[in-house]
Amino acid sequence: MTALRTAKGLFLLTTLIGSALYTAVAFDLPWTTTAGRIGAGFFPRIIGLALVVSSGWALFNELAGRSPDVQQAQEQASADEPTQVRDTLVVVALIVAFVPALYYLGALIGMVLFTLVTLFIFNRGRVLTNVAVGVGFPVVLFLLFDRGLNATLPPGVFDLVPF
Repeated sequence: MTALRTAKGLFLLTTLIGSALYTAVAFDLPWTTTAGRIGAGFFPRIIGLALVVSSGWALFNELAGRSPDVQQAQEQASADEPTQVRDTLVVVALIVAFVPALYYLGALIGMVLFTLVTLFIFNRGRVLTNVAVGVGFPVVLFLLFDRGLNATLPPGVFDLVPF
């Protein structure tokens, strides 16, 4: 167990250092373009900071001895393996279908359909929650990126948002 914690700690330390280097490079990229759109450094900064925080937190927990029991986690993972493989394949198929949906139906309709289908597959029996999240979350994302950040999104054949 000690060797496993040491290997895990070394891995987490390496991940933290790599995340910090990635974040440093991301902060050298421009935040916005001259046209006022999000620049090359927008998402890398967010991702880099999230990586630093999460890998730092995991390393802290590992060094403090608060990481979950590895053997118990491995037993649980092997027991759930067939379900995990099936679920992974379903998500991959949904993502593959999402790409042409974005192109042909547009960003808003494609995101709503993808989110609704995914929720109804993996969150059965919660119709009201699925509809609220499946419509609300994509609409908020669409407004954030299309209107707030002025990002170019696929309009699609049915561009129903007139504003």
